[in-house]
Amino acid sequence: MKDLFQTMTVFAPTDQVYIEQIDIDNRTGGIGVDLILSTGKIKSRIISHELFRTWLEDNGRLEWVSDNSDHTGQHVQVTGQIGYAEFLNGRLDAELIHEYLTEKGLTSLKYNPA
Repeated sequence: MKDLFQTMTVFAPTDQVYIEQIDIDNRTGGIGVDLILSTGKIKSRIISHELFRTWLEDNGRLEWVSDNSDHTGQHVQVTGQIGYAEFLNGRLDAELIHEYLTEKGLTSLKYNPA
């Protein structure tokens, strides 16, 4: 009679699909995004400027803070907001795009740049 309890070995797949590279093309009609997967496939997305700007504002991503001391040693804190166009030209990066796509449910794949 066979044992009721048998040892099972489970192997996790070593070839899980992930995002290797994110290419960004800032266009007038939206932000073009190509997700280059570990399988070699490319998935393309267009992100609406209006929706992305709203997400940035809701998450405080367009705000900045400068802390320093003046000539008397008094602490000075200055706050402001960066313009959307300036943000796109200087601060938009692949990690932020991945965070947006993940939070909005547009991808569930991990980003693992090579």
